[in-house]
Amino acid sequence: MIFVGIAGPSGSGKSTLCNFFIESGCDVYNLDKVAKRFYPDAAEQIKNEFGPETIDERGSVNSNVLAKIVFADPEQMAKLNAIMIPHIGKFFYALCGEDGGKMMQNEGRVVVFDAAVIYETNWVAAIDYMIFVDAPLDVRVQRLMQGRKIPENVAKMQAGAFNYSKVKLRKQDVKINNVGDSSTAIDKLKLWLEEIRKPQYSEDKNERYTGWSGLAV
Repeated sequence: MIFVGIAGPSGSGKSTLCNFFIESGCDVYNLDKVAKRFYPDAAEQIKNEFGPETIDERGSVNSNVLAKIVFADPEQMAKLNAIMIPHIGKFFYALCGEDGGKMMQNEGRVVVFDAAVIYETNWVAAIDYMIFVDAPLDVRVQRLMQGRKIPENVAKMQAGAFNYSKVKLRKQDVKINNVGDSSTAIDKLKLWLEEIRKPQYSEDKNERYTGWSGLAV
């Protein structure tokens, strides 16, 4: 299997790229959605850390209340990540194996993980290729306002919550500056996906396609 990670701030266009990978026959996992599967396991920790208002009358995590708390304060977001990343890691390793997916099985199969926090995990090392997608803050705010139908102040909080200090680019990473029509990036990613699926890259996990160090769109 070939493991691809997609990271970047809200509004950068990760969802559009994920749709491309889905249409290209890849398995795509949004780890924000995966994290919500583990809210019941983390409910007590979340309540203790963020207050009883984060738990509704059924005893479930109120994700709307929690989002308002963590998006408004990077330190609070870091606390939530510290709680949830170990749970997401269990899902990751259950899917790809404790060896980090280095076993030779399902050659050519591409598994994509959409996770803003992936650079903050210890399992990022198991990812074969990282795609880091970004866009200027004002562009991202406008996209969030239009796409999620949210007010500007909320869009700014969400757009500004990403931890850039954790981003570490490697030689096999793809960096996309997604300021225009995403179709341009997708056209180029089609060629990149075809390349990493070639036998010499999918069969030898020590060999990586390093033809791109960056992609500006």
